[in-house]
Amino acid sequence: MRAVVFASLAVILGLGYFLFFSPLFRIKNVEINGLEKIKRENIEQIINGQLEQNKWLIFSRRNFWIFDGKELSNAIFSRYYFEEFKIDKRIPNRVIINLKEKQAIINWLTNNLCLHLDPSALAIEFCETNNGFITIKDTRNQSLKVGEYAVDSAELKRIVKLYDAIKIILADRLKLSQIEKDGDLLNFTAIDGVVIKLNLQLPDEVQISRFNVLMNQNDVKNNLSKLEYIDLRFGEKIYYK
Repeated sequence: MRAVVFASLAVILGLGYFLFFSPLFRIKNVEINGLEKIKRENIEQIINGQLEQNKWLIFSRRNFWIFDGKELSNAIFSRYYFEEFKIDKRIPNRVIINLKEKQAIINWLTNNLCLHLDPSALAIEFCETNNGFITIKDTRNQSLKVGEYAVDSAELKRIVKLYDAIKIILADRLKLSQIEKDGDLLNFTAIDGVVIKLNLQLPDEVQISRFNVLMNQNDVKNNLSKLEYIDLRFGEKIYYK
């Protein structure tokens, strides 16, 4: 009877060692498909950081049976948000990630951080490169994490629409550098230092129309780069200096 018990125990221990400690089931590399703008080494760094940790002190997360796709997904999604994301495990030691990146259109600055927003205002990643996106600085420095919305989607669309309209009116006379947002108040700052002040509580069309009229006045048009600001926040009155 003892011999049977010891033999059974030896088989169980041997099988356990084979499954959880054998090099056969050790994940060496994770295949990543679908990356376009995101640097591969940044994703690999997150993956390796996750896999190098042990589970319950003795089990390596590189082991095929211990590997947890949900844990890895959570680690990656803390820094990047994707349109599509799927992890497949294939015996004995393959892990394949298939993903589709979201489209980034905005650099959002807040709390000394820069995050990229997609068209819906969702923060999808930390900034790695500018890529010529519109830059919006939240002067209230409200906290924002990947996977959270910076503002309402409709509000972001309004801001982008205002930016495009002002850019068209300015043509090549001034080049906008960034937008500063303080609640409903917007400052469109030009590289030359001129600030165009708008108010989201006022109709967009009215502000753009008045700005267009002002840009056709000779005393403004011919001295645009010398101005300090143009203020459209107070209804029918326009102030400039």
